[in-house]
Amino acid sequence: MTKSIQTVGASDIRHAELNLLDQLRDEGRISAGLYEAIYKQAKRAGESIVELLIEHSNIEEKELLKRLADVYGTRFVTTERLARAHIDQAALSKVPRRICELHQCFPVLFEPQRDLLAVVSVEPTEALVKEIQRASGVRTIQAHLARPKAIAAAIRKYYANDPTAFASILPLSSTSKIRAAALPEVTPRASTTEGIQLDIDWQPQFTAKTTGSHGGAFLSARPQASAPIQKDPASQASIEASGLLEIVRALVGLLEESHPYLHNHSSHVAAVTEKMCEKLGLSHSEKQSLVLAALLHDVGKGKEHLTALSVARSESHRAQAQRCYAIPIHRFAAANLPEITFQAIESMYERWDGQGLPRRLSQNQIPLGARILAIADTYSDLVTHPHNPYRRLLSPSEAIDVIEQLSGSIFDPGLIGALRKSAGALSTDGANQENKTHVLILDASMEFAQSLATRFKERGFEVRWVNSLFQAERLWGVINHRIQVIIVDPDTDNGRAWQWIARLQQETALRDRVLVVTSHRSDSFSIARSYELGAADYVVKPVAPDVIVAKAVVAFERVRQKNEKRGFTGNLKEMGLAEVLQALAHGRKSGLLTIQGNNMDGQISLHQGEVVEASYGPLDGEEAIYAMLKIKEGSFHFEAGLPQRIGPLRLSVESLLLEGMRRLDEGESRF
Repeated sequence: MTKSIQTVGASDIRHAELNLLDQLRDEGRISAGLYEAIYKQAKRAGESIVELLIEHSNIEEKELLKRLADVYGTRFVTTERLARAHIDQAALSKVPRRICELHQCFPVLFEPQRDLLAVVSVEPTEALVKEIQRASGVRTIQAHLARPKAIAAAIRKYYANDPTAFASILPLSSTSKIRAAALPEVTPRASTTEGIQLDIDWQPQFTAKTTGSHGGAFLSARPQASAPIQKDPASQASIEASGLLEIVRALVGLLEESHPYLHNHSSHVAAVTEKMCEKLGLSHSEKQSLVLAALLHDVGKGKEHLTALSVARSESHRAQAQRCYAIPIHRFAAANLPEITFQAIESMYERWDGQGLPRRLSQNQIPLGARILAIADTYSDLVTHPHNPYRRLLSPSEAIDVIEQLSGSIFDPGLIGALRKSAGALSTDGANQENKTHVLILDASMEFAQSLATRFKERGFEVRWVNSLFQAERLWGVINHRIQVIIVDPDTDNGRAWQWIARLQQETALRDRVLVVTSHRSDSFSIARSYELGAADYVVKPVAPDVIVAKAVVAFERVRQKNEKRGFTGNLKEMGLAEVLQALAHGRKSGLLTIQGNNMDGQISLHQGEVVEASYGPLDGEEAIYAMLKIKEGSFHFEAGLPQRIGPLRLSVESLLLEGMRRLDEGESRF
């Protein structure tokens, strides 16, 4: 009896392949040596056991796929049949390439009369079906099996128009027949089952009714590259009335959730753009249209972030921009968006001196919206993206200075004033954002994580969600100093998240942070292991998100109150201010350091070992610290806890001390 597809979860796919490997060894189809070699390679490099068997054994692909398809209770598609299939544009338009690559799946048929979409996947599970439903807005999804390399080749062939995509994984006799007709197969055809030559049964394996409207249909639309841009002026007036901006803001936010460096980037660009439009006195409809452009400007352009500045400075970025600048336009060509929106996106890499792309427009030939978007995008990149061309976060004033220096060559000189006024208006919002408690959620379930994130945001938290250990580690490397609450399902990535938690615990990174473990496991070993690794609580799924939020809030308050009671006092004659600051920096401490000396009081606020605010008499910032470093007699007191305010000042103690010592040597200090 075959195993029902409903009983196989995404986490069982490796077990299914391992069971297949065990069966083939027990049947004598593969040797013990080959078994061990494939097992070690799959475990070490995460490669597909099916692909390794196809490459290193004499067992045919069809037999391997049939065996696995029986486990999932579905049908399979061979590589040759997938390569020869006539795929309708209607099917491709339902699932964006990004979703296909993320979930290793590919759409093969869409029947609008039945509202049915058929896909092939490496993991034809119910979890996949839900993801495709969410992305496509189609009610009925059929999930079938195919090998990983065949799916990857199909994505390249039909989304990227690569006629040679299947060449390396098909016999030569098959490849020559397929290559000649590769590109015409992408053109629109009538959606019929007879048009798809696949070895599968099109009776639905899954049926689910969608509730409410499906915003995913908007972002997943893929009109042909030749589709004309809509130029309906009435669409400008309909943006706000239809709630389009909020829909796009939410959907783009979901797309950026998994990118650790660009989380909320488009929303920040939209905020800067909106303020600049207001300072420039643009009409309400123009402002709304350009805010929409700011939200959509990066969709489909890939992981490498492109700005007018990076494109001007890097040949590789320029080449990438030349290839992808029009992708957002093609993606939304059928959406009847305002012409001003399309113009801004299309020309945002043009330069004031005429050396930009794609058409080398100069000065006022460049649409005003594109000139605004180029500045807003670059400014946001400099102040929020640590991998910008300067490889560090710039303060707002530093970023504006950079853009002003490049005005007349890259940027419009007449817009710098509007940027300065806009940045000032946004500084308060940025400070409030920094003061929020940050939550990191590592969970493979998008539905559960998004629901949990919503509950946290309602309580005033700033939330980052990732669905893989790779994304979690990259995000942790960038903003770990901001994260105070960590919600982890340790079974993520086949249980490798356990190792990550253990490493954080060994590195004392969980000290003064709240860790809540959520898992479907209810065994005593998993629970005990979590508490041994420093978890504040262990919650067994399924569970209401409100329960997790409540437990995390209680634990965080307990830690916060504990930190507030921590403090120490000393004499500056016995331990100088430089030594105190170094100790606090090395321990990545947060709190308030009070200095008394020379008949004046000084204060230094630290957040995760960085100075975020300082004052001493009439002096503020760096000058205050340089003056306090000269105090030889006096006292200090450190009170642990989160600073009351975290402004734009972010100073390294090491650099402050180096400069302070230099000034002391040269007698530059005022006190």
